[in-house]
Amino acid sequence: MNKHYVILFLKIVITIGLILWLFLKIEFKQIFNAFYGLSFSVAILALVLHFITDLLGALKWKIFLNKIPFTKLLKMYLLGSYYSIVLP
Repeated sequence: MNKHYVILFLKIVITIGLILWLFLKIEFKQIFNAFYGLSFSVAILALVLHFITDLLGALKWKIFLNKIPFTKLLKMYLLGSYYSIVLP
């Protein structure tokens, strides 16, 4: 078996183990109660502020990469943010 595949297999096993351990430690009832107690206006404000930070992040890239359209940079920035949250 190739060394690369062994390392990849170990990474996958460790990641799955850590995710399972995390789900066993989380009390989902407390998380749902926290979201249930959140007011609608605060949730909207948080989403708007998060989107503004994404716009500013894409604008930062626009300064360095001025030949690429801002909408494309925003799409790439949002995609990068998604992958950084989802992937281990």
